Amino acid sequence: MKRIKKIKNIKKEKNIKKTKNPTLLKTAHEMAVDLYEAGAIDVVALRKYKSACKS
Repeated sequence: MKRIKKIKNIKKEKNIKKTKNPTLLKTAHEMAVDLYEAGAIDVVALRKYKSACKS
């Protein structure tokens, strides 16, 4: 019985749509650019932030 409930919960979690918050993504991108300009992250890390914010 518990196993069936777990399976149902997993199915419900998979049905939840992943929504993106454009304001949050823009803020994260701006933060990454600022960190790059300050020398805290390198170009590779900056590119990872950019690709994560676009997708």
